[in-house]
Amino acid sequence: MAFIIIETKENIQNNKNIILDILSKSLSMRLVEETNNTLIIQTDSVDKVDKEVFLGIASEIYADLRVYISSETPRFNLQTIETWFKMIPFNQTVVYTDQTILLKRIEFPINNELKKIVLKTVYEDNDLLHTIKIYLENNQNTSQASKVLYLHRNTLIQRLDKFYSRTGLDCRSFIDAFIVYAIIK
Repeated sequence: MAFIIIETKENIQNNKNIILDILSKSLSMRLVEETNNTLIIQTDSVDKVDKEVFLGIASEIYADLRVYISSETPRFNLQTIETWFKMIPFNQTVVYTDQTILLKRIEFPINNELKKIVLKTVYEDNDLLHTIKIYLENNQNTSQASKVLYLHRNTLIQRLDKFYSRTGLDCRSFIDAFIVYAIIK
């Protein structure tokens, strides 16, 4: 079950009905929580949600929005995202996903808590982390990295797949690779 966090600088109550009405046209959803300036919505699918929808809502209500759209199976729990939201300056309308909020979060000091949250069960697997680091330091080139690691190329590919299945981060994708390298370097 995915969730969406919508935050405004002002009191959101004045615009709550407009926001929910616009979103209900493309989502089956339920309001989970609301505060003075935040709405948290739970939905079955975020496939139909586009960044442009929230930019349209922002222009409709004449307010800046800070939005987080989780993936279908959220990588991070709601409390973690809310904590990260508080750390990120709120200047204009911005829509975050799992990857973009992590990219923003990396601008701040990386501590062991963040490493545990992102790396999950891989956090203590030093051999796998070393493999990933070498792969990334060799420009994501499996042939070159496997030579440096003294591994068969297929073994390296299996380890990359294992890392992906355990963390949800695919080191073959540039954004995920950047996030992982910033965390494990």
